[in-house]
Amino acid sequence: MSESAEQTIRRIIAGQTISWNAGDGPGYARPFTEDGSFTNVLGTTLVGRALYEQRHVEIFAGFFRGTTLASHIERVRFVAPTVALVDIEAVVAGVHDAPPAMPLSQGVLRTHLLQVFVANDSGWQIAAHHNVAVIPRPHAP
Repeated sequence: MSESAEQTIRRIIAGQTISWNAGDGPGYARPFTEDGSFTNVLGTTLVGRALYEQRHVEIFAGFFRGTTLASHIERVRFVAPTVALVDIEAVVAGVHDAPPAMPLSQGVLRTHLLQVFVANDSGWQIAAHHNVAVIPRPHAP
């Protein structure tokens, strides 16, 4: 029995979570297309797998060193047979020494992530990865 497109996409995202938790920048970047676009929670945009990988190697050695990622896929929507939009709730715990603009709550970063997957000769890959931070609200008294 072959794996469905949605199962493949879910497996790729699970693999990214494993790579993140291992601090493995090249592994995390592996499913990214050569010309994919990435926007992080601070609004920095990069294009291409090489820069995507380089940035993740840097952050895994810096403020995301030793962090853990938990990813919850909220929705997988196929807008064409070879294009899927994937909404993910991501929680990164154990963040330290982050940039002041990063919205943390007790060392935890919560984001909503949109990944655009495309099917091509290499199989399913991530063509776009765009992250938006969820701003922590102060607790009510």
